[in-house]
Amino acid sequence: MWKKPEEQSVAPNVSANQQNAGARPERNDRSNVAIIGQSICIKGEVTGAEDLIVEGSVEGMIDLKQNAVTIGKGGRVKANIFGKVIQVHGEVVGDLTASEQIVIHESGTVRGNVSGPRVALKDGARLKGAINTDADAAKQALKTSEASAKASLNGSKSHLPSSSHAVV
Repeated sequence: MWKKPEEQSVAPNVSANQQNAGARPERNDRSNVAIIGQSICIKGEVTGAEDLIVEGSVEGMIDLKQNAVTIGKGGRVKANIFGKVIQVHGEVVGDLTASEQIVIHESGTVRGNVSGPRVALKDGARLKGAINTDADAAKQALKTSEASAKASLNGSKSHLPSSSHAVV
């Protein structure tokens, strides 16, 4: 006569840290996401085949052309970044090159050139540099990054952009 209401499926427990982390990419499978925590400082080249979230600091180069790179609100990066999709919530000094999209969020600051087929600046985002939305130029820059990465492995230094950028 009386039916017990069916229980709805409940999502697995999510920590308060994950709930408040607006800078994290939306993914069901977090096994392919690497996180550089707030207390971590990396100097050198970051490469791999996983999406990356930076909450700490990185100095050098981030080369994840086939993956998403997210700079969290606590992230401080002094590096050129190459990725599929790049999202900035924190601070970046260096050029951003994406094969699909770059988003600089309201809390994000970039001092460097931005190149990708789709570029979005949220209200309040700060950018000091040039914007290039030519898809062919972005692809060429990604290919050039491979050559510079090989050169850096052979002992030459990676060059970060100078402080003289056009103000946008």
